[in-house]
Amino acid sequence: MKAWLIAAIVFALPSTPLLAAPLYKCIANGAVTYSDTPCRGATRQARLDSRTRSRPTPPPVVTPTPIPAPETTGALEVYVSSYNKSAVASASVDGGLIRQGWKDIETTAGVYSWQKIDDEIKKYVDAKKKFSLALIAGPSTPAFYKTGTTVSFTHRDKQQTMPVPWDTTYLGGLSKLMQEAGKRYGSHASLRLVYVPQISLNGIEGSLPATTSPSWSEVGYTSAQHANAVLEMAEVTKSAFPNTRVAVELHEVLRSTEQPKLVLAGLDPDKFGIGIWWLGQATYQTALQTEIKAWTGPKFMQAIGAAAKEPHASYGYRLTDYSGTPWGIDGIRQHTIDLGGEYIELWPVDATTYTSKIANW
Repeated sequence: MKAWLIAAIVFALPSTPLLAAPLYKCIANGAVTYSDTPCRGATRQARLDSRTRSRPTPPPVVTPTPIPAPETTGALEVYVSSYNKSAVASASVDGGLIRQGWKDIETTAGVYSWQKIDDEIKKYVDAKKKFSLALIAGPSTPAFYKTGTTVSFTHRDKQQTMPVPWDTTYLGGLSKLMQEAGKRYGSHASLRLVYVPQISLNGIEGSLPATTSPSWSEVGYTSAQHANAVLEMAEVTKSAFPNTRVAVELHEVLRSTEQPKLVLAGLDPDKFGIGIWWLGQATYQTALQTEIKAWTGPKFMQAIGAAAKEPHASYGYRLTDYSGTPWGIDGIRQHTIDLGGEYIELWPVDATTYTSKIANW
C-alpha cells in the first residue's frame, strides 16, 4: 500500500476513542501516566469511569494530554455533600450533591414537582460544576406508599415510619419516581452520579434502625430478601439513567455483613458503583471494609463528619485512623485511597477550611 495512503488512514482514525475497560490515572514522583491496568509503583491512582473518560492520544512527549472534566483538581474528584456558594466556587471542588425527599417531590400520587431540584442544578451549572443526585426514600416515602407492611422507630427523638424494603407498593412507587427522574435529568450534561434510594434511617444509606415496632423478625426480615429488593431498585435506577454511573450505599445491616455482601455479589462492577457514606472512621465496620477493598467497581465516598468541626455535634465522634487516633482532613483523603475510592463528598465547611490541602488531592 502506498505510504501516503497509509498515513491518510492513520490520521483519519478517531483521536480519543472511548475505552472498553477502566482507565487508571497514575501519579508517581510528580509524573502523570494512564494505564488500562492498576498502577504499579504509583504514589496515587484513580480508577476512571470508562463511560465518561477517554484516553488522550499519546503525544510525542512523556506527559499525556490532561483528562477532561469532571476531574479538575487531582487524582480524586472532590464534591461537597450539600450546596454552599463559597465551597462550590472553589477551584478545588468539582461539584456537589443534591438531595431531595421523595415526599417533597410526589406530594400527590403520580404528580411530581421538580422545581427545588431544578433550582439546585442551576446553581451548579452557573458555577460550571457537576452535580450528583440523591432522591431520599426511607422515612421520606409518601404516606400513600405506606399502605403495606411498615415499621416504626425513633431517630433523633422523632417517631418515624417507613415500609419494609421489599414491600411491593413501596417498590412500585419508587420505580415510577426514578423513571420520571430519569426522563427529566438522565441526559443532563452536568450529571455525574445517581444514588439508589433505600429504606434506611436517612433514605440513601444501607443501614436499618436496630429497634423497630414491629421488630424485623416479626415482619419476616431476611438478608436475602432485603438484598434482592436493593438490587431490584439498582436495576430500575440504572434503567432510568443508562448513561450515568449509579451507586448503592453499603452499610452493615443489623450488625452483620451478610446483606451488603449479597448486594456486592449481585452488582455488576461495570454498571454500578458503591457508596460509602461513613468515610473517615477507619475503626468502623472493619469487616465490611475488607469486602469493599476487594470489590473491583468504582467507589464513591462521603465523609462521616467534618474535620473542621470535631467532635461531631450530634454523636460526639471524631475522624480516626485504624488505631483510633484522630487524623482529621488528611485522614479523609487517606481512607478514600485505602478503600480504592475515586470520588469524595466533603462537608462544605471542610471544602472552605482546607482549600489548599484539597487542591493537592
